[in-house]
Amino acid sequence: MGTRVEVAKMGEDAITFAALISQLSVVVILVSALSSYASIVSSFFNEKLNKTMEILFSSPLSESEILLGKLLSAVFFSLLSWGFAFASLFFLIQYLHLKALGSIWHPTLYFIIITVFVPFSMMMFSISIGLVMSVKIKSSELINLMSLPLVLTPIIISFASAKLGLNRTFQIYLLLGICSLVASLIIAMLGKRVINRLAFITN
Repeated sequence: MGTRVEVAKMGEDAITFAALISQLSVVVILVSALSSYASIVSSFFNEKLNKTMEILFSSPLSESEILLGKLLSAVFFSLLSWGFAFASLFFLIQYLHLKALGSIWHPTLYFIIITVFVPFSMMMFSISIGLVMSVKIKSSELINLMSLPLVLTPIIISFASAKLGLNRTFQIYLLLGICSLVASLIIAMLGKRVINRLAFITN
């Protein structure tokens, strides 16, 4: 977080500052993952369930254009959600640092990993898994249940961070980001086999 002199100068604010970086940063991950999953599910699964995708596929737009447009809108909404969560946390940290030390806080590698890399990789994973789930699953309860791992994983890491220590927690978050990125690429490649016009038309 800073030198011992800076920590001593911040006093009680040092605890709040450390909590903002180590704990509330997890909120950025949760917002990114859940907003991505919710946007892709509402865009595909709900339309398939209500049989409105059939209307879209009967329009002059091609199948690729329809799917790409929906994916881009989900990505855009996810980026807005991430941007709001990130900016709120970042400016709150800056305000506290300026108030306590009178200087601008420079983000650490830990902060960048946990608020930028991991959220973006989780965002890609959520969109990929949400798209495939929208095609394969017909139950709204089950598709909502699939969002639980997206929520529980960062929360469990956050609670375990007190015992794991900063370095180990950093490594776990980095591993989570890499695994999410790799998984999203694998799902995207395999998803081409199940994502097509017929998959979105219910009987």
